[in-house]
Amino acid sequence: MIPGGFSEATISSLNVDRVFLRERKGFVKYALKYGYSLTPCYIFHESGLYWNLQGIWGPRLWLNRFGIPGVVPFGRWSCFFLPRNEHLNIVVGRALNLPRIEKPTREQVAEYHEKYVLTLIDLFNRHKASYGKAQSTLEIW
Repeated sequence: MIPGGFSEATISSLNVDRVFLRERKGFVKYALKYGYSLTPCYIFHESGLYWNLQGIWGPRLWLNRFGIPGVVPFGRWSCFFLPRNEHLNIVVGRALNLPRIEKPTREQVAEYHEKYVLTLIDLFNRHKASYGKAQSTLEIW
């Protein structure tokens, strides 16, 4: 599952590591409801596959709500819709085991969402130096 969806693609940048998770809590609600574990994963250099227009966030993110990607990507100069050559490095963290809660409250969902986000940030921070991102910070949108 990719909780960031179109919105995460919309905010991607060559220079900044970003994930779109701040308001994405539905996946946590379902994980609590059915007793699933959440395993944080991060792909270093994924944002380098395409150059994406920056700015004009409001209208672009608004389009995403209607299933219209607000992404303006450019890959290779010879064929802009193909991705650039980039070495992707995928890191996988420890699973965050969640309790099974038949009807989780908003507070419970928010609590476990925050734990997931902190686990993802920790995963990023532990591995960023290994993949040439030592000075980077993971932005949570």
